[in-house]
Amino acid sequence: DFLAKPVKLETLLSTVERITGIPSARKSAVKGRNAASAILSFTEGDAELARKIIGEFLTLAPPLLLSMREAFDRKDREKLRLLSHRLKGNLAYFGEGEAFLLAEALHREIDNLSDEAVAATLLRLFSESEHLIEELESEEEAAR
Repeated sequence: DFLAKPVKLETLLSTVERITGIPSARKSAVKGRNAASAILSFTEGDAELARKIIGEFLTLAPPLLLSMREAFDRKDREKLRLLSHRLKGNLAYFGEGEAFLLAEALHREIDNLSDEAVAATLLRLFSESEHLIEELESEEEAAR
């Protein structure tokens, strides 16, 4: 498949969905609720613990995503599998949203995916993770 520039988000998402077979769920970072309500549910309403987990995620996720990009560039699928698993664990606090499902799919299926499908899945994973990071940063800012 070929995507002409400028790439429209919807075109990119439908192409990635077609290549990977993983449906897009762009509506929200987490199914049916926002990240803040998902983490509060996880912490059973403990707002202080939720803030700590969010802070840790915001510290750990960007370098982890960068390491994933570097592993992909080196074609190191084993490292990518390990990093996908680590990211999935961090994303689990926020519910089974799109980023979590993509990280899980990459972790489980990386050996069965073509290079093109791995690249497409990573693009979506990066996009969804960045969307979640922005959402959490906005919520953190609003809480101050």
